[in-house]
Parts: sequence; structure tokens; C-alpha cells
Amino acid sequence: MSNYQNISFEKDGHIGIVTLKRPQVMNALNREMTQELHDLLEQIPSFFPDIRVILLTGEGKGFCSGADLSRMGRGGSENRRVIGEGKRRRIQELAQAFRDLPQPVISAINGAAVGAGFSIAMASDIRIAAESSKFSAIFVKRGLVPDTAASNTIAAIAGFSVAAEMSLTGSIYSASWALSKGLITKVVPDSHLIEEAIHMGRIISANPPLAVRNTKKLLRVRVPDWVGIVEDEDNLGSELYDTKDQKEAVDAFLEKRPPNYVGE
Repeated sequence: MSNYQNISFEKDGHIGIVTLKRPQVMNALNREMTQELHDLLEQIPSFFPDIRVILLTGEGKGFCSGADLSRMGRGGSENRRVIGEGKRRRIQELAQAFRDLPQPVISAINGAAVGAGFSIAMASDIRIAAESSKFSAIFVKRGLVPDTAASNTIAAIAGFSVAAEMSLTGSIYSASWALSKGLITKVVPDSHLIEEAIHMGRIISANPPLAVRNTKKLLRVRVPDWVGIVEDEDNLGSELYDTKDQKEAVDAFLEKRPPNYVGE
């Protein structure tokens, strides 16, 4: 196992616990963390059937605040599509990587799940949230469209109207709201979050691992492949990079001031 700097992987019985470890920036996804996640997710299938469930969470007060905007503000977003590139290992490909695992994925959502962090949570199979958790498809407020398959997953989980409201407003929602819309299955006190997620993982991992693996696959078999969804998101999102409004959205966020959009 690699010596990761931005994530950790621990084993608890038949459960593999993946923790995002950039708490100083609410576990924002930079290139280094993203590559470490891809490296680990490529290995996890080989851990089956010893590891039968994956639990994903974040260290500190946030699950994941999305892409690291400090780099985007310097014009260096690593998530942009490059024409002619080979195998992609960006944030956007993490959704499919989690989906492709033979093990079901439980997200234990502590604090903020925002932007791509929210997308990754939506790509998991089961979502349990702390009472303090917050949710946002905030992309539009950064001058972008939903990515990491969120343009499909939100609607698939909670319906078109919820997806439209979240994606077009970019608002931040409470755990109780998310529970009422079916985006998460359970809300628990913050101090009980990991305990509850591990308990769920143990229930699942006590079942026959081949049956669990095939059930996960069956539940997704009629769901559109997210590779194509991400391609659509890339096509429409790439038009927005370098627009005045997209630059203004990021600059305003980093400078902590209201934005002034001009439609250019």
C-alpha cells in the first residue's frame, strides 16, 4: 500500500475505511489528493472478498468542499478536459471509479459536501449524514455546470425537480432537507456518525460477498453509464472556462466579495 499524504486507508474487519485528509481546507480536492484516490480505487477491487464494503469520510469538520479553487484562481484547474489526452484521472472520473468497485460504498458525511464533494457522495451507494452536514451542488455559483456525474445522479436519486433546484440555485441545504428529499438515508448525531456507518457496513459485510457484489452491480445495470454523462458535462462545461463570468465567480469567492456578472 502506498504511503499516502492526502488520504488514508484503514481496515476494520471486512470494511475498508477511506478518509480524505486535508482538513485545513475542508478536504478540498487538489491534484495530489485526486491522484491518490485514483491509485487507491484501482487497487481496492483486488482486496475483495477480504474487503467487502468501503466507507468514505472526511477528516475534521468537512466531508469534502469540492475542487480546490485556489488553483483555479491561478488559472490552473486540473479538471479541464485536454483534447487528445489519454486515460483521464481527474476529479470527474472519481464517480465512475467508485461505481466500478465490486464493494458497495457508504459515505459517512460529516460537515460540508459541496460541489464535487457532493457529487462523490451522490456516487456512493448509501449515504449517512451527521446532523451538522450541509449539501450543495454549488457549481453554478462558480460559473460552471454540475460535474462528476452529478447532472445525472441527483435526479436519479431525488428526481428532476430537486436536481433542477439544487443545480440552478447553488443553494446550501441542511441534513434534514437532504433526508426529506431522499438524498441521504439517515441523519445521526455528529459523534455517532462513524459508529453508525461502520454498523451499516458490518451488516452488509456479514452477507455472502458474491451476492452483495452482484446486487450492487444489478442495482446499477440499467443506470446510464457515467462515462458518457461526464462527457456531456465536459462538453457544456468547457464552454464556460475562461468566460468573464466564470473568472469573476472564482475571484469573488476567493476575495470574499459579491460577484458582478455580465453574461460574457
